[in-house]
Amino acid sequence: MSGFTEPLRKWGLPEFRDTTVTYVNQIEVLTLHNAELAKEPLVERLRRAGGSRSCLLAAQTLRGCAHAERST
Repeated sequence: MSGFTEPLRKWGLPEFRDTTVTYVNQIEVLTLHNAELAKEPLVERLRRAGGSRSCLLAAQTLRGCAHAERST
């Protein structure tokens, strides 16, 4: 029996379907959350998380370097 059909035998179809729906819902929530985070600048996320000034400056430098690499 393949790995994919093992849960069907083990849990039964309703439990497998419920688990799958739960996973899909969690993925959708995480996708929306990640999209919101992507809109927020990295420095703001670090500041909100309580990052120190040196960490914020390093993040700004790294972000500038990453942007420069993508531009070339």
